[in-house]
Amino acid sequence: MHSDFAEVVRRMVTEGMRRPFREKVYDGRATRADLEVFAVQTYNRNLYSSRFASANHSRCPIPEIRRALLEVAVEEELKGPSERPSHAELLLVFAEAR
Repeated sequence: MHSDFAEVVRRMVTEGMRRPFREKVYDGRATRADLEVFAVQTYNRNLYSSRFASANHSRCPIPEIRRALLEVAVEEELKGPSERPSHAELLLVFAEAR
């Protein structure tokens, strides 16, 4: 079962998934409304990704994955004043751009 899932993910990554929104951005056809929806959805995903990673870190039995989950939580939550902003903060900057 795990190998089937891994194969599906591998195939999706190597063959690529069609992404209509990304194609619109690349082609210059994305509207302001499209970008607004993208900003809101991506902000919320990024805002909660560290919490998701942290919650799953404690229950993960696979050391490599557990360390990666911890790294995500630390990267997003423990920013010092001179460090780059978190991904959620970057989306706010993006949303403020005109």
